[in-house]
Amino acid sequence: MGTIRRFDLNEIKDKYNTKVFVETGTMYGDGVKYAQDYNFEKIISIEIEPAIHQTATENFKNHDNVEILLGDSSKVLPDRLESITDN
Repeated sequence: MGTIRRFDLNEIKDKYNTKVFVETGTMYGDGVKYAQDYNFEKIISIEIEPAIHQTATENFKNHDNVEILLGDSSKVLPDRLESITDN
């Protein structure tokens, strides 16, 4: 397990004209919080563990641009990516 903080999200965002941040494995929400610092239009996090998903959903309920999905990312991600029209 690594940390998202080792990446310069501004560099990635600018290089690929990225408006959407997607992560698999929400855990404590650190990736979501870090992505919020970079003003992504949409932040999507997928968590397989129901209790962690519930906590994250509660923690980010007041953030309209954050979506916490429950499920196995290998199954959830392909369907969700189909509806994303931005990089």
